[in-house]
Amino acid sequence: MGNNVSWDHLPFYRALTEYILVLGTPRNVIIMNGFITFMFVMYFHFLYILVLTVVVHCACVYISKDDAQFFDCAGRYFSKKNYYST
Repeated sequence: MGNNVSWDHLPFYRALTEYILVLGTPRNVIIMNGFITFMFVMYFHFLYILVLTVVVHCACVYISKDDAQFFDCAGRYFSKKNYYST
């Protein structure tokens, strides 16, 4: 009777409630970063973009570590029209 485990710590319950990250960042950020890198490498033969891609990925991991939904919120914020000119 001393096995008091709350539902919050079970892996199945955490998988339903936590935000899913791929390589530490949201999936859409990984796809966008990879697509832009692919375009630069294939069309401009600019291989130095790979170093920049790693730096951008590390920055995204750092930002997503505290708030996993930062990029979703920022995207929605920037897509809103400016109704009030204050």
